[in-house]
Amino acid sequence: MDLPPKMEVDLESQTTRYEYDPWLLDDHPLRSHPTECIPGLGPFISESFVSLRKQWKQSLLRAIALVILCLLAFQLIQLSHVWWGKTYLDQQSPV
Repeated sequence: MDLPPKMEVDLESQTTRYEYDPWLLDDHPLRSHPTECIPGLGPFISESFVSLRKQWKQSLLRAIALVILCLLAFQLIQLSHVWWGKTYLDQQSPV
């Protein structure tokens, strides 16, 4: 009695065919190499400059006010010894 020849199915080659298709993942941002040094930095800086150009007067006013307040604070620290008669160094206990 003659048996028909066995048909072998190569299951491994069929599964590997569907495991990974490189063309499906080429454009995925997490798998592709960045094209810029820091992605998104250029648009962020340009948007910041556009905003700064539109509001430069307000930014300048805030910067001037901050400088004046810092100078006032330093002046008050320097003049504190005139009002209270002691400097910061005199108030520290000897070591």
